[in-house]
Amino acid sequence: MTSYIYRIAMIVPDAQVEAARRIAAVMGWGAGTYSVPLSASGKEPATHWGLSTSATQIFVDQVTAAGEGVVPEGVEPADLAAVLPVLGLSIGPASTNAIEQFDELCSGLGVSRVTAATDP
Repeated sequence: MTSYIYRIAMIVPDAQVEAARRIAAVMGWGAGTYSVPLSASGKEPATHWGLSTSATQIFVDQVTAAGEGVVPEGVEPADLAAVLPVLGLSIGPASTNAIEQFDELCSGLGVSRVTAATDP
């Protein structure tokens, strides 16, 4: 049985993405976090960045505790203070459809995936 019992989607504004990536690195995620570029128009430049992944109960507990003021070990309080107020977050069971979850979070925040411009 897997310990990844949740499906999560997270979105942060471009101004806070580096702080969010530092937090993610401390929590054991790789450099590729928040790699989905987003904007209100769906065109460049990206104004927000998103991710979708599986998560453990420990991670969900840490996110919940952070929202209540408990800073996870190794996370810089300034990074957490910058990210938490602007973090878009959706947590569902592992069976949650990842694309639908991410799209619903995007819709709620008024952003969509940035599509690359094509030359005529």
